[in-house]
Amino acid sequence: MQRLGLIVMWLGAGVGALVALGLAANGIAHVELHGLAWWIALGTVKLTLLGSAGLIAAGATLRRLGKRQEARAELDALSRDTPRLGG
Repeated sequence: MQRLGLIVMWLGAGVGALVALGLAANGIAHVELHGLAWWIALGTVKLTLLGSAGLIAAGATLRRLGKRQEARAELDALSRDTPRLGG
């Protein structure tokens, strides 16, 4: 689960970086998508960045759940191997 979380976090970071590169290309080279109004483009960029942040948050949550799962498994293995007093 931790590996999946890491992949999702990197995917979110990649999407955010691509949006930033697109904004930089638009500012420097004045690249325009013909037929796309500026307010639709702005909304698309905002939604894409929001999605990117959501992917990063989901990946972090998956990694945290994976770490908890591993810690519980270690504690369960330790408790099985530990002799109990009076039992």
